[in-house]
Amino acid sequence: MRIAALVDNDGRTIAMNESGNLILYEQDKHAAWHEIKKCEYSLINITDAAQIRKILRKHISTITDCHILLAKDGKAIYRMIFEDAGYHLWRLEGIAEKVLWQVAELEHAGGMKKTAQKLRTAADYHPVSKGKGHYFIDICEVMSNHNIHSSDVLIPFLEKRNFEVLEINCTHIPRWFENVLEPLELKLRSQYTDSGLMKVFVSKK
Repeated sequence: MRIAALVDNDGRTIAMNESGNLILYEQDKHAAWHEIKKCEYSLINITDAAQIRKILRKHISTITDCHILLAKDGKAIYRMIFEDAGYHLWRLEGIAEKVLWQVAELEHAGGMKKTAQKLRTAADYHPVSKGKGHYFIDICEVMSNHNIHSSDVLIPFLEKRNFEVLEINCTHIPRWFENVLEPLELKLRSQYTDSGLMKVFVSKK
């Protein structure tokens, strides 16, 4: 088995938009882990989506026969590129080498155990159509998975603007909304239900 990790010079995981090394580890027949490849990695101050995709795809092409990545964190666009390449993403803050055996065990685990233990990705959540351009999503369900940010799920959907109304169940208005909705020429209104749940409706201006 092979596992890739984004780490700093001390072997601690870094976020996908930071600078460090992309290391590929391989497990031998005695279950010991060895570093077999190390590449410099840096996406600091790179905000252009096309450039991010180009750099990440180049890195992905260098770590062959691997579909598992450990990282401290990553925004939506970084996650989506790795997920589109078939990667299972594991969030970890700490020394990568210390958890390789745990990740390997979970990856090898079959059936319900594997499904329960492995991180769900943003691709597992998406707004559902209620008809006539009206979509709905329960962000409370998304946020119950602490490995996924609401922005990972909603920003790709909002950027397409292929909807009339997006109805969102939530406990509060996501703080990142104010930085995203205005450039996309979207507006929102919110209301509380009798049960205390907040409903947010996003539509075009």
